[in-house]
Amino acid sequence: VLRGCYLRVRHFGMTALASFGIRIEPSRRNTVPGLSPKSTVVRGRNQAVTRRPTLAATTGSQGADGPSHLFVLIHGLGGTPDDLRCLERNLTQRGGTDVLVHKPACNTLVRSFDGVPNGARRVADEIRAVVAEHRASLRRVSLVGNSLGGIYARYAAALLFDEDSKTIAGLEPTTFLTTASPHLGVGPFGYLGMFPSPLQTVGAALIG
Repeated sequence: VLRGCYLRVRHFGMTALASFGIRIEPSRRNTVPGLSPKSTVVRGRNQAVTRRPTLAATTGSQGADGPSHLFVLIHGLGGTPDDLRCLERNLTQRGGTDVLVHKPACNTLVRSFDGVPNGARRVADEIRAVVAEHRASLRRVSLVGNSLGGIYARYAAALLFDEDSKTIAGLEPTTFLTTASPHLGVGPFGYLGMFPSPLQTVGAALIG
């Protein structure tokens, strides 16, 4: 056990940062350009990390004819678009008319079992269609994936990325966020490790 690097359940975040020599202090008005008065400044030993203001505090980026920021929320294996409706609700409440949230329905339930390339191509196609429909106003894109949805998001981003303009589907990449996504694979590290290798091979062939 490393002394001084312990974590306590109570005040978890503050204790975790403090034990590594990082202190949290409220930002003062006009101290950090671009931050709202409620933003937080986290300072370490040699650097300062600032948290961006919430969407509600962001102004001046709305497109001429509609939302400027596209959020794509991608569910996981065997899921449905409704799995991420809570996040959708919060984004729309905070972002208002500046935010467009799209939840791909192309990989609902059993359609997510035919492999990552197939599922990611379908997601990419949906993103292209949404961007084409709102081309006049959209400027930025953020991809959010849960579980397998994070793998879809990574693959789709590669399919949609333009090397010359550094854009995704013609939009400026803003945020790439995944939760519980097996970016290093599963295999022997997950519950599949309980099964013999032949069964793992057959299972991979059947469900992708």
